[in-house]
Amino acid sequence: MNKIIIKNDSCLNINADAVVNAANRNLIAGAGICGAIFKEAGYRELTEACNKYQTPLKDGSAVITNGFNLKNQKYIIHAVGPDFNSTPKAFKELYDAYYNSFLVLKENNLHSISMPLISSGIFGGNLDDPVYESSKECFRAYKYFIKNYQTYDITVYLCAYTKNEYDTVLKCEKDFINNNKLPNNKAKVVIIAGNKRAGKTTLAIKLHKKYNYNYYSFDNLLDSLEYTFEILYDHNDDKYINLLNELVKRSLNDATNYGISSVYDYIFTPEQLNKFLYTDQVEIFFLANLDANEKNIRSDMKEYSKSFDWPLTAPHDDIERNVKEILNKNELLKKDCKKYGYRLINTSRGTSREKILDDLADEIANK
Repeated sequence: MNKIIIKNDSCLNINADAVVNAANRNLIAGAGICGAIFKEAGYRELTEACNKYQTPLKDGSAVITNGFNLKNQKYIIHAVGPDFNSTPKAFKELYDAYYNSFLVLKENNLHSISMPLISSGIFGGNLDDPVYESSKECFRAYKYFIKNYQTYDITVYLCAYTKNEYDTVLKCEKDFINNNKLPNNKAKVVIIAGNKRAGKTTLAIKLHKKYNYNYYSFDNLLDSLEYTFEILYDHNDDKYINLLNELVKRSLNDATNYGISSVYDYIFTPEQLNKFLYTDQVEIFFLANLDANEKNIRSDMKEYSKSFDWPLTAPHDDIERNVKEILNKNELLKKDCKKYGYRLINTSRGTSREKILDDLADEIANK
């Protein structure tokens, strides 16, 4: 029988076939649970066993060694969680660290495993709640493992060391298990396009936080790539679409093989996405504040911006130029969405915008 049990304890204290070490890429003794496992198993014996693997390992990978002097487990599965300080969007790698741990368990004909909250400590980076995010990926990986291997029974002990962590894991369990908010086999890839200051990023983040979509800001990806590779400096539409093709191709693979949904946002136009290869395999939504006009657009641009966004710091001339650009693009979106058959959603303004985006996130996720 498959089951997942939440424990307010160290994973070292749980009787199980294997314990998971929240390992680093080089499989060397570290801090936290990693250091505790090395200490109890025996530094010399465990280091020699780990040295047999070629390192550095990739984030999300998992390997197994003997447990040596461990009191409560026979084996150690070393799972490499991502460091969100350096890879702030590495949710797939975190999912993989859990899922691959279950695979290694099965490959070695083992049936019970005690696990810490991978990447929830110093590797949690700037995540709002690393414990919640780690729990969420564990629950997702567990769900898809038992779905993919229905005849293989496993018992998972997910261990939260402190009471606060334990309460957070329980909340995550309620959100994503009892309420059935975990992604099902209808995993999908969504592209949110349209005009500036129309709620694209807000909608993408809602899908990430509420429904566990992997979120990719195409704008941030371009900024990083353009800084590194001059080939993108010319802002060539074809290059942008080719890059999107490659990224979405991988996301579609994640949806098919792992049940992971993804969302991208950027100011693509219908004409640009008409060249996109996977239009029949993804869902595309165009957003625009169609209630914007010459009287309200300047205040709206500031209202829908964060402290670090351009409209709060831009020179007056830049703002005026973009006012015209946004209003003109609204008209172009109306025409081109009709021409190419895309859905254009008016995200409006004021208090109604939040409800529109909430309802749209629910519609996308539950469709």
